[in-house]
Amino acid sequence: TWGVAKELEENPRVSGLAQACGYVGQTFRGDCFIGRVFDDTEDEWRRVDFRLADCQSDASWITATKKQRENRNVGDMSSLADKMGVKNPAKVTPDMLEDATPHGDTEHYTWRQTKEEVEITFKTEGLQKGDKKLVKVAFQRQRLTVSVRGEELLCADLAGRTDPDLNTWTLSDGVLQVTLCKAGDTSSWATLCAP
Repeated sequence: TWGVAKELEENPRVSGLAQACGYVGQTFRGDCFIGRVFDDTEDEWRRVDFRLADCQSDASWITATKKQRENRNVGDMSSLADKMGVKNPAKVTPDMLEDATPHGDTEHYTWRQTKEEVEITFKTEGLQKGDKKLVKVAFQRQRLTVSVRGEELLCADLAGRTDPDLNTWTLSDGVLQVTLCKAGDTSSWATLCAP
């Protein structure tokens, strides 16, 4: 559901493995992790090697899973839904997700936003709490300049207006974070910087 809601591309390898196991029409989207565990349902649980050969559609575990599925009549979600009388599956769209608002990642920083604020976290190495004198941050209504040790990390017009009197920055445990308070229109910014 998450990959569909985020409109990620289909992952053909994982989708193919699921379909080879007998989950006809099942697709997965985005990055996926496949692993194997041993669980005796009592006290032993451990990870087991999952080799590249196990990713082939003719692997023994796939054959065993397909055979097991053929012996079930409530093995997939649609069959289970039919038996339970559920005819209206939930539809999830990107707008329904909490983090569906635009955000981003660059060489120097990551940014995200809420309705009221934009938070920018800079990727700085070797900074300590006492290094605040090495950090320069200049706030303007629709412009931001950030430099560390004389190196300009960001100097750009912003995609929206902010309230410079409420904007802040902190340096804690080597993490430099700038918080911008949106002014006026608090709708989502499509990008951090103006085009």
